[in-house]
Amino acid sequence: MNDAASAAESDSVELSNLASCYADGIDMIGNGKNEAGASRWRQCFAEDLKFTLTFGASVSMTCPGEKCPMPASMSGVDRRVAAARNTYERAGYVAKAIIKHWHRTSGA
Repeated sequence: MNDAASAAESDSVELSNLASCYADGIDMIGNGKNEAGASRWRQCFAEDLKFTLTFGASVSMTCPGEKCPMPASMSGVDRRVAAARNTYERAGYVAKAIIKHWHRTSGA
């Protein structure tokens, strides 16, 4: 494998890991496990994380930034956790993942 192919494969793995980390964290927060979600996100995001959330065409929030409603004393990860938790709470629910296991019996 040449260097370019190796670098592309490495980038692909890193992006996949980042996507998995984000999904794990948001699922934990949605299940009411805020500390676990924050801990998971700290494994893949820097404490000074900057993010933008957009809801529809007219509502956008960038943290840190002048429209960020959270205190500047919070870390970027803590702000992102709070934003996720607040989004779930405003919607009036905590999402839960349900995994069903299907078993197949043989006809023998």
